[in-house]
Amino acid sequence: MGKNIILAMLIAGLGTLVFTFLIISIAKRIDLVDHPGGRKHHRNPTPLIGGIVMFMVFSFGSLCLSFSLQHFRAFFAASLLLVFTGVLDDFNGLTPRFRLLIQILSGLIMVLWGGVTLHSLGDLIFTHNIHLNYGMGLIISICAVIGIINAINMLDGVDGLVGTITLLQFLCLIYLAFIEGYLVNIMIITLFIPILLGFLCFNFPFPWRKHALIFMGDAGSMFLGFGLVWFSIYLSQVPHKAANPTVFLWIMAVPLLEIGSTLLRRILKGHSPFKPDRGHIHHLLQKLGLGNLSIVLFLGGATIILAAIGIVAQRLHVYSFIIFWAFVIFFIIYMFLTELLWRRLDN
Repeated sequence: MGKNIILAMLIAGLGTLVFTFLIISIAKRIDLVDHPGGRKHHRNPTPLIGGIVMFMVFSFGSLCLSFSLQHFRAFFAASLLLVFTGVLDDFNGLTPRFRLLIQILSGLIMVLWGGVTLHSLGDLIFTHNIHLNYGMGLIISICAVIGIINAINMLDGVDGLVGTITLLQFLCLIYLAFIEGYLVNIMIITLFIPILLGFLCFNFPFPWRKHALIFMGDAGSMFLGFGLVWFSIYLSQVPHKAANPTVFLWIMAVPLLEIGSTLLRRILKGHSPFKPDRGHIHHLLQKLGLGNLSIVLFLGGATIILAAIGIVAQRLHVYSFIIFWAFVIFFIIYMFLTELLWRRLDN
């Protein structure tokens, strides 16, 4: 079994490099590229092929694993739907409502076919675990899919940022699965690591490179977001419980803080929560004078620290309601500080 996972990881890593080189020229010919202009500040037309390559290589690598993929058929089906939609969006720009509809459908596939659903939120109110009936579990699970997918998408504004943050988050999920001995989940999640490392070879803001060679596009951000929410829910629920659900709030803290503060800020200003703007955390850091590499390192470091808080609290058997309310308080502080910075910078 060890040899199989090594082979699968090699195929995933090398496959990402090879397929990217092969598809870059094709993407330019068919105009599957992100052109500069508007809110986009990159200087050169850049192929939007990261998501396509990730899904293709993930699928090929999975075939090398020594166990049946039957229980993950729903994951592959929903991921394919999201990647296909992402490619169409990268080509033509789909409406937010249509993208939302596809994300809801993917969530339904996860719950109804894959059986991955929230049926317990843990102890959030100091008394007992909050258990959900089937209908409420389905609704909250779909909301989690929509939230994480769009949170990851919102972060995708700086070269290497989403690739770095999701790489660290998948490593956290691997650690939790390893602690509980869930070998099958470890092997599947581990495939994301060489894929993301391969992608970052083309997308990371290295000092010697002026711009990214490829972007992941909406196809990539939706695929990664769905992978994170699928395995987070799976590992937070009995009988596969590797950690309390509240721990995953800290692991996903950076994208959750981003989407929560951004949507709330738009609503408070009377704007549509779906209208794009330049009010994201990476835009704030750019206004403060940080370059792309510094932003990636800063938010990557924040991801590690915040995830460590949740995981260490779990290992120390801290009550889940304390972990949850600590996150809520942290979000309020984060919202206050970022709003204060925005006001000072805008004046």
